Amino acid sequence: MLILLISHIIIAVSGIIIAAASVFTLSSNHIKASYVLTAGTIATGTGLVFTNGNMLKGCLSGLLYITVAIGLTQFAKHKLAKQEI
Repeated sequence: MLILLISHIIIAVSGIIIAAASVFTLSSNHIKASYVLTAGTIATGTGLVFTNGNMLKGCLSGLLYITVAIGLTQFAKHKLAKQEI
């Protein structure tokens, strides 16, 4: 479980960094990477919930993470689409 937790933290932090970077660099590769890392965070978070059972606090912070990561990514995607027109 410890390895899953460490992996989850690394993927989540990387996801937020890439999502924020995608807003400033407007790179489609950063946007794709952000989606992959967000999916990875959801997958490892789900694994942690099923492994540990009672992780309500973790689930709430996970929802906040998903909201921020997807919000940043969608904002970057919208800015990139406006730039390409």
